Amino acid sequence: RPHGGLGRPSSRSSSGGRVPGGETSEVELGVEYMYEVKSSEGPWYLGTIHRLKRDGRYEGDLHGGGCSVHYPSIKRHEIRRARRQAAKRLASSRGDSRARRPMRR
Repeated sequence: RPHGGLGRPSSRSSSGGRVPGGETSEVELGVEYMYEVKSSEGPWYLGTIHRLKRDGRYEGDLHGGGCSVHYPSIKRHEIRRARRQAAKRLASSRGDSRARRPMRR
């Protein structure tokens, strides 16, 4: 398991690799609305990746339809960067203040 400074687990996986769309990237753990994950039914949903498991797969939650579904075994090629508009739309529908712009006076 990769570790950051001071003996704390790192927030990034060490499994950099090709992701759909041809970009190379590492998966950041615990960041809401950053990724889309392919569901077992086929469509892609916004997701939060929680951890990299010993077998090389990831564990996370898919968000959509007003609920979250836990996925215990996500393959790396089933994770891609979320499109910005979809992530903002979900964040604002959940009342997430990070999705709102600050008010100007």
